[in-house]
Order: sequence, then C-alpha cells, then structure tokens
Amino acid sequence: DSIVPLDITVVLQQYGCLYGFTDKTYDLYEDDIPKAMIEQTGERMTFVNEMIIYGALRACTNQYYGGSGTSLSTVNGAITLGMVRKIVKNLQANHAEPITSVLSSSQNFDTSAVPEGFVVYVNSDMAPDIRDLPNFTPAEKYASGKPMPYELGMCENFRFVWSPDLPSLQNAGAAVGATGLYSTTGVSIDVYQFIVAAENAWSQIAVRGRQALETTYLEPGKKDKADPLGQRGYAGTAWWKAVMVENPGWMAVGNVGVKTLT
Repeated sequence: DSIVPLDITVVLQQYGCLYGFTDKTYDLYEDDIPKAMIEQTGERMTFVNEMIIYGALRACTNQYYGGSGTSLSTVNGAITLGMVRKIVKNLQANHAEPITSVLSSSQNFDTSAVPEGFVVYVNSDMAPDIRDLPNFTPAEKYASGKPMPYELGMCENFRFVWSPDLPSLQNAGAAVGATGLYSTTGVSIDVYQFIVAAENAWSQIAVRGRQALETTYLEPGKKDKADPLGQRGYAGTAWWKAVMVENPGWMAVGNVGVKTLT
C-alpha cells in the first residue's frame, strides 16, 4: 500500500474593516472614541471571520430537511431526535471521526458523563427546541471538564454550540399552516440552518506572522490633498482568510424551522 498526498488549492481573500472619526471628536469629545473604535475593529474582525466560515460550511452538499421536507422550500418541521440520529448515522457510515473527547463521570450529584461526539453549530433561536430534545443534558450538568464557549449542552453524541449571528432564511420554507413554526411574515416558515461537523471535515486558512494583520490607526492632523485641513482620522485593519469544506461526507447541514414561543 502507499499514501499519495493531495494538495488542495484555496484562493485567499482579503477583508478589511475601517472606522473614521473627525478632529472634533478626537479633540473635544469626553470619551476616547478612537480607542473604542480600535476595540470594535477586533470584534468586527471576529464577526466577519465567523460569517465567512458559516457561509462556506452551510454550502455543504450533505443536506437534511425538517419534517417531511425534501428541499429548502418544503421544510415544515423543527429539529427532532430522529433527525439528529439520522445525521450521525450517515456521518458514521462515512467513517467520520468525532471532534470532542469523553468527559468522564464524577461523584457529584445530578451530573452526567459526556460521550465523544460531533459539534453542532446552531442559531440561538433554536435553543428552546434543542432543550426539548429527549436525553438532552445542559452544559452546566457536565460531570467533568469544561464546556466549549457558548455550548448549550449535549444530546447523545452531539454537542450544541449556539450563536445569535447565524442568520435564518426568512420565509424560505413551506407554508406555516398549522405547523406551529415561526414565520417573520406569518406566511412561510423561517428556515434555520445548523452545521454538524466531524474531525477534518473542513479547514480554515489565514496568513500568519507579524505582518499578516495589517492594522491602521491615523490620528487627525496629517494634511494632504484628500484632507487638506487634517480633520480626519481612521482606525481599522485588513487581513487574509479562506475556508474550504474538504469532505462533505464528514459534515452535514440541517434545515429546520423553530417552534413559535407562546
């Protein structure tokens, strides 16, 4: 037998974030607005990177649809344990490896051991439906170890991580009818896409090194033809990023609605 290395070509893209302020703000405002802009630059960069990743992952070709749906426009059900099991069965059939390791049991009362499993990224609107899943264990009841940041909990061998920044597809599903699912307009179901990932299903690339992150901070006062009175300053950064799904059989995208809260 032999191993043949496979090189995958990925095109890096450059992204930028820039905030502007005037000499009036810089000289007279009681708060340090430029400092706040520098902090916001870091937060915005993190948000943009998350959206880049989510945009690439939800394009995975291994798709599942809630209820009796067979396409995005026919989604008419919320997430269920049966759907979760169907997804993990498919991943395991493709020899997908779990991402997380076992968190062992302890002597503490009302706590649970956590099996190795797959990570599921969901919109925060799905949290009530996930908590209603049979066998769901909230992260605060893990017997040992530490939950991942923003981890909601686990169900069988899935560990759910939520974010409010994973957008829904408004009015993209089937007619609301008597489904009890949420719709922005009350006509068609809003579809939420959640990502199920196994080990090595996808990769992200960023340029490393001291010069990889090009930061900008220009105070007012520098005069040129574009700003002859030196009235403007700027804070921002530019960076390189690329994301690629390497094995669609090791991850999946679920398309579901969420139950209307009453």
